[in-house]
Amino acid sequence: MHAEHRADRRRTRAQRHSGLRSCDLLYRLIGPSEELRRQIVATAGDAVKVTFPLEIPFLRLRTVDGLPTMTAAFTTDVPFLTNWGEPLLVGPGSIHVAHTEGEYIDKQQLAEAMICTARSPAAVATNCEG
Repeated sequence: MHAEHRADRRRTRAQRHSGLRSCDLLYRLIGPSEELRRQIVATAGDAVKVTFPLEIPFLRLRTVDGLPTMTAAFTTDVPFLTNWGEPLLVGPGSIHVAHTEGEYIDKQQLAEAMICTARSPAAVATNCEG
C-alpha cells in the first residue's frame, strides 16, 4: 500500500513539472454507464484524455414473490456463485453493518429468516414455473 501511494505521489509531481494534471472520478450507478460515459467525454472535450480504467457494473438480481427487495450502493460476488444454479441474495440483518466488527442480527429478524428460508424453495419453484 505504501509503495503504491509513493508511486502515485511521484507521478503527480512529474505531472506538475510537465504541466500535466489528472483527476479521478468515482461514481456509483444504479443503471447502465454508457450515457454517463458519453456525458463525461463530451464535457471534458478534445483537450482532455478520458479513460475508464475500472467498472464494476450494477447488478439487477432476480427477485422472488413474497420476499422484500432493496437497492444497495454496494457490490457482491453472488452472481459468480453459480455452481448450484442461479444464486439469490437473501438474509437477515442490515447491509450497513454486514461484515463489520459491529455486525449483529436481531432475534426477530433471525426467526423471520428461518421461516423465509424454509419456504424459499417453494417460492422459487413457483416463480420459475410462472
